[in-house]
Formats: sequence, structure tokens, C-alpha cells
Amino acid sequence: MITTLQSKVAIGFLLAGLVLAFILVVQIRYITGLLNDSAEVERTHEVKRHFDKLFSLVKDLERGHRGYVISGDAEYLEPYYAAEEAIPQELKTLERLIKDPAQDRRLLAVQPLIEQELAFSKESIRLRNEKGPAAAVEFRWRRSPITRVFIPPQAGRSFEPKKRKNSHDVCSFKSDRCHTAN
Repeated sequence: MITTLQSKVAIGFLLAGLVLAFILVVQIRYITGLLNDSAEVERTHEVKRHFDKLFSLVKDLERGHRGYVISGDAEYLEPYYAAEEAIPQELKTLERLIKDPAQDRRLLAVQPLIEQELAFSKESIRLRNEKGPAAAVEFRWRRSPITRVFIPPQAGRSFEPKKRKNSHDVCSFKSDRCHTAN
């Protein structure tokens, strides 16, 4: 069988078309993979943002309760109550977003610690209200689930925080004096 120029050209176009179709399929799969990876990276960043927000809320919870225990000023409880209300929603959002087993393990490890901190804070506030600051500080020193940031009350010395003259005053546990911060 003798091949003519027309059949050679037709075979050439057919092969070129098949090569182009193959390249197109490979490119589509590559682009689809990139889009999936990009979506996964964005979801991971969103999970990280929500974890950061959760930890910020836990810090607000701890700071608010600590400020109230030290000063007795109910103004410190505003961030505490806001955090107490927002934490469950943030946990639900994280549970919905997390698909990675490693991230899921992290969330499962953090949840009991948050619950402990919440229960601990409630008990410290209750003690501050019912028995005074010394009982709350002593409880905090002995039982804090996350941090121990208070100096334990010295033997024979009751803990009574100094009243601050204004919001810029800094009080010292060692010297029992307040001074204006610069």
C-alpha cells in the first residue's frame, strides 16, 4: 500500500490532535489539583484563624476573671462574660471546619482544658464574691489548670488589693504601694 501525501498529512494532523488532547487532559487535571490544594490551604488558614480567636477568647476569659479576683471591679467581668458566651460558638465552628485528623486531635485536646479553665474561673469568682479576695487568690494559686501567675499570700498576711486612684495606677504586691504608670 502506497501512502499518499494526503494520508501522511491526515495522519500527522491526527497525531498532533491526539498529543494536544492528551496535553489538555493533563493540564485540566493539574489545574483541578491546584484548585483543590488552594481550597484546602484556605480552609487550613481559616481553621488557624478560628484557633487563634479561640485562644484569644480563653485569654480574655482568664484576664477578666483574674482582674476581677484581684480588684473586685465588676468591669473586669465584661470580657469574661463575652468570652464565656463566644467560646462554645467558636468550638462549634472549629468542629465544622476541621477535616484533618491531626487538627481534630488538637481540638479534642484543647476542649477539656478550656472547660477546666471555665469551671476554675467560675469557682474563683464565686469565692471572691462569697469569701473575699484572699480565698480566691489562694484557690487560684493552688488549683489553676493553665497558669499560676499569682504570688501566694504570705503566711499571716491577708491579701487585700489596694484601691487604684485612676486607671493608670500600678499596684505592687511587694511594696503595697500604687504609683502612676508613665
